[in-house]
Amino acid sequence: MKIMKTRIAPKRILLTVAAAALGIGAGAGVASASGLIFAQPADSETAEAPEYAVSDSGLSYGSLADAPSDALAPDLILVELPDGQQGYVYSEELFAAENDDPSSPEEAIASNDKGPVGVPVYELDGVTRIGTFWVGQGQ
Repeated sequence: MKIMKTRIAPKRILLTVAAAALGIGAGAGVASASGLIFAQPADSETAEAPEYAVSDSGLSYGSLADAPSDALAPDLILVELPDGQQGYVYSEELFAAENDDPSSPEEAIASNDKGPVGVPVYELDGVTRIGTFWVGQGQ
């Protein structure tokens, strides 16, 4: 399964680094001695939300790669299923499934044991289900 971008910080940094290497994105790039470029993610308090397209049902949709932060993500996030079919997941469902910020040692242990979490994938209408996007260990 492939998502255009996820909430997990290392992946966000990787995409930001790739964008900085191409000269795009909101992060500030810095060249290191090894020639790699590191970027700082945009500050979600000062970043502006991109102008996402809006579906007939009034939901914003697009790639998470365009969002400067999770708070500025579209309602429906573009994902790709293993068969290559594209669809959309609700951002709140995706972020809830990816909740990798436990607030206690007990939550951390429980999250290790829960395994992958399935997030429904829909057509652009946000109603017609076309598959499941798996988030978590073992995906």
